[in-house]
Amino acid sequence: MHDQTARRGKEPRAVALAALVFAVLLAACPRPAKAEPPLTPLELQSEGGTPHIPGEALPPPGARLPPPAQPQALPPPKVEPPPKKPEPPPTLPVIAPPRPPPPIVARQPVAPQRPALEVSIGPMWIPQAAWNVVSRLDHHPDLFGLGIDMAWHIPLSGKNSLAIRGGVALPNVPAANWYASSSTSLPMWTVVNLALIDLAVDYVHRSALTDRLDWTWRAGLGVLVLAGDVTRTEVLPTCAPDKRDTCPHWRYVADGKADLLSRVWPAVRLTTGFEWSPTPSTALHIDAGLRDGLYLGAGGALRF
Repeated sequence: MHDQTARRGKEPRAVALAALVFAVLLAACPRPAKAEPPLTPLELQSEGGTPHIPGEALPPPGARLPPPAQPQALPPPKVEPPPKKPEPPPTLPVIAPPRPPPPIVARQPVAPQRPALEVSIGPMWIPQAAWNVVSRLDHHPDLFGLGIDMAWHIPLSGKNSLAIRGGVALPNVPAANWYASSSTSLPMWTVVNLALIDLAVDYVHRSALTDRLDWTWRAGLGVLVLAGDVTRTEVLPTCAPDKRDTCPHWRYVADGKADLLSRVWPAVRLTTGFEWSPTPSTALHIDAGLRDGLYLGAGGALRF
């Protein structure tokens, strides 16, 4: 019983060992080689020549072998152009909406100038240098006066007008000793009793600054007439040269009228200023410039 059990245990081991030996022998045995294709026999003539396969016709002597077939050139590969990038859509310029045109302000038509009566008044001053041109007596009081004008305006184109003017200037010169600084002669006690009368024609130009305010300039030419006299009286012969301003004069003796160079002179006016019209029928103005001397005047006008 014990022997049978031992045999049964050895049988599987023997079978496994036999299988392993068989596998090793099978791997060590050489495998049969694959059948090779048969070789093609070639014949070579004894006198030489081109070797050929038995049974094929030989080419005639001197015949040239056909040139070996040239390999056909493959067409160049077709190169596809790279795909174009999609172009961005065109950018349209940004156009600002047009601005509305400024409102058209209708200009008020310039009212035609109407006939007007004008009155002006203002101080006048004749510079000493201007007086010395016509007189050798250069030492005297300042020559001040008051000018009064009246003018009739005749309308022209636009706001311009032509003024026919008449005026008078009343000197306000105190009585004093007049003498020449460059001479040692005795002074003369001088009393001015003159009136300067103007007869002139002025051109008046107006430029509108506002509806009621105008800038004006005037240019005129006419005749200046000297009316009245200048009385001179000799001073006492005891007058000292350094007291000529205050030397006393004779009261009645040697009175005389000064000889004027001329009683007719040209009258010139060149002034500028402003004119304000509070109503269509009235106007106020102020002027400065030259009117037979330096002048600053103001006045008003009544339109008809």
